[in-house]
Amino acid sequence: MSPAYKKQTTDMGGGSDLPGAIADYQAALRISDDANTRMNLGTAFQANNNNNEAIAEYTKAINMDAKLADAYYYRGTLYEFLNNKVAARKDYQKYLQLAPTGPSAADMGRIQGLGPPYRWRQETPLISAASASRTHRLSSGDIAK
Repeated sequence: MSPAYKKQTTDMGGGSDLPGAIADYQAALRISDDANTRMNLGTAFQANNNNNEAIAEYTKAINMDAKLADAYYYRGTLYEFLNNKVAARKDYQKYLQLAPTGPSAADMGRIQGLGPPYRWRQETPLISAASASRTHRLSSGDIAK
Protein backbone atom coordinates (compact mmCIF):
# COMPACT_ATOMS: atom_id res chain seq x y z
CA MET A 1 0.00 0.00 0.00
CA SER A 2 2.96 2.33 0.47
CA PRO A 3 3.42 2.85 -3.29
CA ALA A 4 -0.27 3.83 -3.58
CA TYR A 5 0.07 6.37 -0.78
CA LYS A 6 3.21 7.83 -2.37
CA LYS A 7 1.46 8.11 -5.74
CA GLN A 8 -1.45 9.86 -4.06
CA THR A 9 0.61 12.34 -2.06
CA THR A 10 3.82 12.94 -4.02
CA ASP A 11 4.04 15.55 -6.75
CA MET A 12 5.43 13.72 -9.77
CA GLY A 13 6.33 16.91 -11.64
CA GLY A 14 2.78 17.34 -12.93
CA GLY A 15 0.87 16.51 -9.77
CA SER A 16 0.21 13.30 -7.95
CA ASP A 17 -0.61 10.05 -9.76
CA LEU A 18 -4.18 9.59 -8.53
CA PRO A 19 -5.21 7.03 -11.18
CA GLY A 20 -2.11 5.01 -10.28
CA ALA A 21 -2.89 5.27 -6.57
CA ILE A 22 -6.49 4.19 -7.16
CA ALA A 23 -5.31 1.18 -9.17
CA ASP A 24 -2.81 0.24 -6.44
CA TYR A 25 -5.43 0.49 -3.66
CA GLN A 26 -7.84 -1.62 -5.71
CA ALA A 27 -5.12 -4.23 -6.27
CA ALA A 28 -4.36 -4.27 -2.53
CA LEU A 29 -8.05 -4.81 -1.78
CA ARG A 30 -8.11 -7.85 -4.08
CA ILE A 31 -5.40 -9.36 -1.86
CA SER A 32 -6.80 -8.29 1.50
CA ASP A 33 -10.02 -6.35 1.95
CA ASP A 34 -9.68 -4.08 4.99
CA ALA A 35 -11.26 -0.88 6.27
CA ASN A 36 -8.11 1.28 6.20
CA THR A 37 -7.37 0.50 2.57
CA ARG A 38 -11.01 1.20 1.66
CA MET A 39 -10.77 4.56 3.44
CA ASN A 40 -7.53 5.37 1.61
CA LEU A 41 -9.14 4.42 -1.69
CA GLY A 42 -11.96 6.80 -0.76
CA THR A 43 -9.49 9.65 -0.22
CA ALA A 44 -7.90 8.95 -3.61
CA PHE A 45 -11.31 8.94 -5.29
CA GLN A 46 -12.22 12.17 -3.48
CA ALA A 47 -8.99 13.86 -4.56
CA ASN A 48 -9.74 12.74 -8.12
CA ASN A 49 -13.30 14.18 -7.90
CA ASN A 50 -14.91 10.74 -8.10
CA ASN A 51 -17.35 11.70 -5.35
CA ASN A 52 -19.84 8.84 -5.59
CA GLU A 53 -17.05 6.27 -5.52
CA ALA A 54 -15.44 8.06 -2.56
CA ILE A 55 -18.66 8.02 -0.53
CA ALA A 56 -19.14 4.33 -1.35
CA GLU A 57 -15.62 3.47 -0.17
CA TYR A 58 -15.92 5.51 3.04
CA THR A 59 -19.23 3.80 3.76
CA LYS A 60 -17.73 0.35 3.14
CA ALA A 61 -14.85 1.22 5.48
CA ILE A 62 -17.29 2.35 8.17
CA ASN A 63 -19.36 -0.81 7.73
CA MET A 64 -16.20 -2.88 8.18
CA ASP A 65 -14.95 -0.88 11.19
CA ALA A 66 -17.51 1.41 12.82
CA LYS A 67 -14.74 2.89 15.02
CA LEU A 68 -12.66 4.17 12.10
CA ALA A 69 -13.01 7.84 13.00
CA ASP A 70 -11.13 9.24 10.01
CA ALA A 71 -13.58 7.60 7.58
CA TYR A 72 -16.39 9.61 9.19
CA TYR A 73 -14.32 12.79 8.96
CA TYR A 74 -13.41 12.32 5.29
CA ARG A 75 -16.95 11.35 4.34
CA GLY A 76 -18.16 14.40 6.26
CA THR A 77 -15.87 16.69 4.27
CA LEU A 78 -17.27 15.25 1.06
CA TYR A 79 -20.87 15.60 2.22
CA GLU A 80 -20.09 19.20 3.18
CA PHE A 81 -18.59 19.83 -0.27
CA LEU A 82 -21.74 18.35 -1.85
CA ASN A 83 -23.85 20.64 0.37
CA ASN A 84 -25.44 17.73 2.25
CA LYS A 85 -25.26 19.55 5.58
CA VAL A 86 -27.29 17.05 7.58
CA ALA A 87 -25.07 14.11 6.60
CA ALA A 88 -21.90 16.18 7.06
CA ARG A 89 -22.95 17.23 10.56
CA LYS A 90 -23.77 13.64 11.48
CA ASP A 91 -20.38 12.36 10.29
CA TYR A 92 -18.47 15.18 12.00
CA GLN A 93 -20.29 14.51 15.25
CA LYS A 94 -19.49 10.80 15.00
CA TYR A 95 -15.84 11.66 14.34
CA LEU A 96 -15.76 13.80 17.50
CA GLN A 97 -17.45 11.05 19.49
CA LEU A 98 -14.80 8.54 18.40
CA ALA A 99 -11.76 10.85 18.39
CA PRO A 100 -12.40 13.93 20.58
CA THR A 101 -8.69 14.75 20.55
CA GLY A 102 -7.94 13.32 17.11
CA PRO A 103 -5.90 15.15 14.48
CA SER A 104 -8.98 16.72 12.87
CA ALA A 105 -10.82 17.58 16.12
CA ALA A 106 -9.53 21.16 16.05
CA ASP A 107 -11.15 21.54 12.62
CA MET A 108 -14.59 20.73 13.99
CA GLY A 109 -15.59 24.36 14.35
CA ARG A 110 -16.82 23.80 10.81
CA ILE A 111 -19.90 22.09 12.30
CA GLN A 112 -21.16 25.53 13.31
CA GLY A 113 -21.05 26.64 9.67
CA LEU A 114 -23.47 23.87 8.74
CA GLY A 115 -26.34 25.59 10.56
CA PRO A 116 -28.62 24.19 13.24
CA PRO A 117 -29.52 20.53 13.24
CA TYR A 118 -33.03 19.84 12.01
CA ARG A 119 -35.26 16.86 12.46
CA TRP A 120 -38.38 16.14 10.45
CA ARG A 121 -41.73 16.06 12.22
CA GLN A 122 -44.65 14.18 10.75
CA GLU A 123 -47.70 16.37 10.10
CA THR A 124 -50.60 14.05 11.03
CA PRO A 125 -51.25 10.38 10.39
CA LEU A 126 -53.11 9.63 7.18
CA ILE A 127 -56.26 8.00 8.51
CA SER A 128 -59.05 8.72 6.05
CA ALA A 129 -59.48 8.21 2.33
CA ALA A 130 -59.81 11.98 1.93
CA SER A 131 -56.57 12.67 3.73
CA ALA A 132 -54.84 9.81 1.95
CA SER A 133 -55.68 11.31 -1.42
CA ARG A 134 -54.32 14.78 -0.65
CA THR A 135 -50.71 15.62 -1.35
CA HIS A 136 -48.49 16.42 1.60
CA ARG A 137 -47.37 20.04 1.60
CA LEU A 138 -44.29 21.08 3.51
CA SER A 139 -44.81 24.08 5.73
CA SER A 140 -42.42 25.92 8.01
CA GLY A 141 -44.04 24.08 10.93
CA ASP A 142 -42.81 20.75 9.51
CA ILE A 143 -39.26 21.51 10.52
CA ALA A 144 -38.51 21.47 14.22
CA LYS A 145 -35.24 22.45 15.82
